[in-house]
Amino acid sequence: MSAPGNNSTSYHSKYWASSPAGTAFLACSLFLSIDSIDSFAGTPESTTTSTSAICEKASISVDFPTVYFHWDSMRLGHQARARLKPLIAYLKNHPEIKIRLIGSVDERRTQAYGLVLSGKWAEIVKKYLQMNGVQNPLQTVAYGRERPVCFEHNEDCWRRSNQVRVVQW
Repeated sequence: MSAPGNNSTSYHSKYWASSPAGTAFLACSLFLSIDSIDSFAGTPESTTTSTSAICEKASISVDFPTVYFHWDSMRLGHQARARLKPLIAYLKNHPEIKIRLIGSVDERRTQAYGLVLSGKWAEIVKKYLQMNGVQNPLQTVAYGRERPVCFEHNEDCWRRSNQVRVVQW
């Protein structure tokens, strides 16, 4: 994927890789400095480039994941851990980022039980991040069933509602 730079004399190319969890990473940036549009068209004498086979400093960006839980489970499943793995690496390199873990449940639970359960799920994710070396400020929030993800009354909707969303704050 490539995009032109800020002016007509620079070119910025970005190379993306995708993790199994579907999180995109900006793996490497390569900057080419070009003297003029004419030099870009084919006169190598006036072209100055700064290229390297190895990127000196790779920029990394990460999508903040949503972690799903089964009905009343207190286990962080394999897929949930896989979704959190890129986030852990990112947060270790960016300790200044503050994270909020927002738990919610489906409509089938009472409000009181939903608040307790969604809070426990957010705490489970927080402890997992901390056990893996994340030292960023982490805040947990329990919404219970107050803020549904979807409004249909079916298994798919209920499954998507039993979650902890990771957001930056």
